[in-house]
Amino acid sequence: MTINNEFDAKNLRQAMSMFQMMSVGATKGSKNPFFKNSYADLNEVIQACNQGAQFGLSFSQSVGYKNMHHKTLNTRTDKDGNVETIESVDTTRDIFVTTTIYHAIDEETLECVVPVLIKGNEKDDPQKMGSSITYAKRYGLQALYGIGSDDDANKASGVGEPKNEVVQQEPTAPNTQITPPKTTANPSPQQAPQVNTDVTRSSY
Repeated sequence: MTINNEFDAKNLRQAMSMFQMMSVGATKGSKNPFFKNSYADLNEVIQACNQGAQFGLSFSQSVGYKNMHHKTLNTRTDKDGNVETIESVDTTRDIFVTTTIYHAIDEETLECVVPVLIKGNEKDDPQKMGSSITYAKRYGLQALYGIGSDDDANKASGVGEPKNEVVQQEPTAPNTQITPPKTTANPSPQQAPQVNTDVTRSSY
């Protein structure tokens, strides 16, 4: 296999522009037994994303954890009629899928963090956990590469995978943010359900 070191796109922005000009779509070769329709599974989305390799694009995905702090404000009235506000903070250990796009020449990266939405009592179920992670991976790739799909509602309900019945909420739309190039490591993902993107450039 010959490795092409000459790309028309010299940086990530150019490469993404060229890729999106191709209007790449994922083949919907899988059947949803619940809604009786077709959808693009993770492998089909990956195949679509891999078409960006001709422009120097590649990607990686990883699963990680982050402690999230949830603040709640409650009020109570004492016997004298005075109202008191009580603040409580709950901490949960949430799961995220981080998708990173790389460019072969300038090492610029684009990152997207998607929360794995699953009920607390279902986190010990390997099948439901796997389905939720698979959905987050698909969503992250489609969000970064701009690959559309008309079955988002079905995927959000967890029925995009024929063997799973996990019910999920639809994550909020990704917020795209481009930051100046820097030489340090990529920043940490932000809280769910927001999807955080970040661009980092390393210089030699």
